[in-house]
Amino acid sequence: MHELDAAQCEQLLRSQRIGRVCFVAPHGVEVVPVNYAVHEDAVLVRTASDGLLARFAHGTHLVFEVDAVDHERWSGWSVVARGVGEVRELDVTEVRSIGTRPRPWADG
Repeated sequence: MHELDAAQCEQLLRSQRIGRVCFVAPHGVEVVPVNYAVHEDAVLVRTASDGLLARFAHGTHLVFEVDAVDHERWSGWSVVARGVGEVRELDVTEVRSIGTRPRPWADG
């Protein structure tokens, strides 16, 4: 095992599309699997307005984790990012300027 530098972490973070957001909600710790995209220095996720992230993640400390495992070669990696959540509604102009965005798997 060895620690990855910031550039390696960013490259790996940008290479995947599914990760987990962890935070403390009023009833305890939550781990939420999410589709995501990276824009500048932010991890972007889409969420329902009544979902756990929309209700409890704004302004709180979050941990985001993404990893990959190669079972045949017995190798893999994990990247953990920390930050403060921000819930925003983006208008069409902002969405277009981002260029990439998380694509929901579920309808709606």
